[in-house]
Amino acid sequence: MAKTKELSKDTRNKIVDLHQAGKTKSAIGKQLGVKKSTVGAIIRKWKTYRTTDNLPRSGAPRKISPRGVKMITRTVSKNPRTTRGDLVNDLQRAGTKVTKATISNTLRRQGLKSCSARRVPLLKPVHVRARLKFAREHLDDPEEDWENVIWSDETKIELFGKNSTCRVWRRKNAELHPKNTIPTVKHGGGNIMLWGCFSAKGPGRLIRVKERMNGAMYREILSKNLLPSARALKMKRGWVFQHDNDPKHTARATKGWLRKKHFKVLEWPSQSPDLNPIENLWRELKIRVAQRQPQNITALEEICMEEWAKLPATENCKSSRPGLTMTAIGAVDLQGAGGNWATVGQRSRGGRRVRRQREKRKGKSVGLRIGTLNVGTMTGKGRELADMMERRKVDILCVQENRWKGSKARSIGAGFKLFYYGVDSKRNGVGVVLKEEFVRNVLEVKRVSDRVMSLKLEIEGVMLNVVSGYAPQVSCEFQFLE
Repeated sequence: MAKTKELSKDTRNKIVDLHQAGKTKSAIGKQLGVKKSTVGAIIRKWKTYRTTDNLPRSGAPRKISPRGVKMITRTVSKNPRTTRGDLVNDLQRAGTKVTKATISNTLRRQGLKSCSARRVPLLKPVHVRARLKFAREHLDDPEEDWENVIWSDETKIELFGKNSTCRVWRRKNAELHPKNTIPTVKHGGGNIMLWGCFSAKGPGRLIRVKERMNGAMYREILSKNLLPSARALKMKRGWVFQHDNDPKHTARATKGWLRKKHFKVLEWPSQSPDLNPIENLWRELKIRVAQRQPQNITALEEICMEEWAKLPATENCKSSRPGLTMTAIGAVDLQGAGGNWATVGQRSRGGRRVRRQREKRKGKSVGLRIGTLNVGTMTGKGRELADMMERRKVDILCVQENRWKGSKARSIGAGFKLFYYGVDSKRNGVGVVLKEEFVRNVLEVKRVSDRVMSLKLEIEGVMLNVVSGYAPQVSCEFQFLE
């Protein structure tokens, strides 16, 4: 008989939370896509053992003890560049002999995966502050404003450069067959420099910069290509021009020329190429050019112009404008370099189906008072907290450092219920307090750790995600800060 796939711990905890919220087994199974019998088994197990964890089973124990797992997890959390060999040596010194594969499997079970480090611009604190300021200033800008921006930048395309990856199907020991290789030459075999621009309505002009660009040449490029691009794209009156803080762009003569022509310029934070959505178009262009395999510089230029003209406005341009969402703010706030905002925007907007659903929900609003409070401990404070929420008319309250052990939902009086999670009665612990009338609206309870938990609610057709997090400046591992 084939082994069935066991439910994740998160799903099992959701079943218990929904059961405590008063939902029937059938309703829980329908909501989570789980059989009614499975839901009943999880609830019986929780009532008997007060846990949803796997009970001890027969079979060989894991090679690495729980203490060893915590040790290597803590090591890679403090220093993500630690190698598997280093971890093998650390465990060997502690008396446990394992292989690198065992290390990989153990860390994977902890949610850690070995990945290539992302390359991001080197940022100083002043750059981080400028990027965060830019994001907050433009957070509430309507999409119509971004559709009225012309984005510009320069890029270099190499003849035989690494513009895209290429995978081949080959037999063993045939890796050096000419059909299975990509020829490389020193310095990319030559390259061309391009200047281009685009808006949400489509690509603008693309030209080749044949000499080393200086301020005078840059102004000449703008004079011959910027206004014609705006006319071709049928930009509305008052359109805005964007370029980065390259010295040629910020030279006094260039600024004076832009003022003389009455062009509005978007103020741009330094060291922020990843915020410019034109990077999406450059990547798409380089992939398309690499697929055409140009053999000389002349062919490279011709192919670039042809492929640029083919870039569809609907897919690459409209979806490339930056989605200045709270997701972007959070990413920039975390490390100053939140990756490409265009990518964040694409994820947050979703596809056509999601947009249609949002259109249906337009006009709906729910008035709630939501707060957060570090309580120090919840012991003896339940009724006091409920009275305070009732007095101040608070509907939802995130609490931190409640120092209660376990994962439950408990009534604290005055018509309020606390969903909480903690592993130590002496420190940490997070929770969310709801009015009893909103408990039936809880769709999901996600307990990440004793520092982070979240609730998903649907109130009058409006989806609401409430996150309670506790991240002090000291004694908090990076994975939880992240």
